[in-house]
Amino acid sequence: MSLPKDLASLKEIRGCSAWDIDTVTRLGRTFDRTTPIRTLECSLSILRNDWVKTIQKGTLGTRICYLLADEAKDPDRRRLLAAEGVRWAEIAINLGAWLDGE
Repeated sequence: MSLPKDLASLKEIRGCSAWDIDTVTRLGRTFDRTTPIRTLECSLSILRNDWVKTIQKGTLGTRICYLLADEAKDPDRRRLLAAEGVRWAEIAINLGAWLDGE
């Protein structure tokens, strides 16, 4: 269960190194269209680097990619984020969260 080889670049991740996966999963419950792009990109960066894939991380990755793709102006960036979001959903589904992943 891995992510696509081609991933959208994350432009606003400077200073995200202080973040950790626990913070991301806790904050992720509140992510919506009002969440700053920087917060979403930092969170996605942390998820991408966390090798342990869980249902919660899969559904969160799906949501973050959806929110970022929805704001993307560039069609190629939107396509890459959408493809990654689908892969996160597949990870969640493969781990047993078929309704959440759907």
